[in-house]
Amino acid sequence: MILAGDAGKITDKQEVYMKEIAKSSRRMTDLVNALLNVSRIELGTLAIAPEPTQITEVMDDVLDEMKLSAKKKRIKITKQYDSQIPIINLDKKVIRVALQNLISNSIKYTSDGGKIDIIIKNQDDDVVVSVADNGLGIPKESQKQIFGKLYRADNVKITDTKGTGLGLYITKSIIEQSGGKIWFKSPTTKRKNKSGEIVDAGTTFYCNIPKSGMKLKKGSRELS
Repeated sequence: MILAGDAGKITDKQEVYMKEIAKSSRRMTDLVNALLNVSRIELGTLAIAPEPTQITEVMDDVLDEMKLSAKKKRIKITKQYDSQIPIINLDKKVIRVALQNLISNSIKYTSDGGKIDIIIKNQDDDVVVSVADNGLGIPKESQKQIFGKLYRADNVKITDTKGTGLGLYITKSIIEQSGGKIWFKSPTTKRKNKSGEIVDAGTTFYCNIPKSGMKLKKGSRELS
């Protein structure tokens, strides 16, 4: 309200300070919501309400929501969906949070002008979602801990101090409680491109979602 001028005109210096306060407030809100989500998952109070869901539509909604963030960094996002992706009984809100975390991480840790490739494949018993970027990659020493609660790899802490270290933990919990699996490939933090230049290697996350879908679960809370 102050930034909008509702309380009267503010100076340029005051505007700078108010914007920093607003950013800090948003970061705190994100952290609190993430901690609440972890609590709901771990305590078993999270309600699961499956309904017929086309996961490609959920992914498209997530990409539409994040297109401005990608545009600011000039990140090119490509997507490739198999033509016969089945309808699966999923809790749309829950699976959306998992996909949001994967896409937002890729955007956050991919350099300006980078790329993200999204593939959704139809397999025998599962639908497999992959999110591949050419970003920072995950150092070998961090790979065993990357799904841990509050864990952030050293290379991303240097470039970005805003993360909570909870996104991948929440995503893993959601996928595994749905009967699926999540894994990644990030063999090295650097690689040579076709021109021989040393560039970031990037990471590809995969998650398989069983066609049997999520099971109904009564609970007192939803994900934030």
